[in-house]
Amino acid sequence: MSSSFIKRYIEAIKEGLVSYLAFNKFATTKVYYKSELFTCTSLSFPVVVFTLESKGEVVSKCRAFSLSITLDFTIITDCSSCSTQGLTLALLVTKFLAKNYFLSDFSINDSSVAGEEEAEMITKLRCAIADRIDSCDLNFLC
Repeated sequence: MSSSFIKRYIEAIKEGLVSYLAFNKFATTKVYYKSELFTCTSLSFPVVVFTLESKGEVVSKCRAFSLSITLDFTIITDCSSCSTQGLTLALLVTKFLAKNYFLSDFSINDSSVAGEEEAEMITKLRCAIADRIDSCDLNFLC
């Protein structure tokens, strides 16, 4: 199986989102795919971390399959910033996905606070993309 297609797909989302946020006056916002976060020694806020979840289905009872895509975003801001900054970033991410991908639905949860000494505000965004990844894209025999 070739993971280069998935890697390019994730990199395209990340690079596009970084550019889109910078264009919309959030140039200091860092965007990470989940595995990149562990290489950071310190984070400066705001931060957007995303993961990819997929649900597969077999196509026409053959050896091919198709994956639907859901992106989960965790947006972390510090409490010294504007209290709606996480929600604003979530809406910008949603607008980016609607503009550049086939966004089918989304949900935003802006109700979490983490930490005791230095509180951080956590905003969760879940976006279902109508794009599908076919097994042919992953270099499987179709």
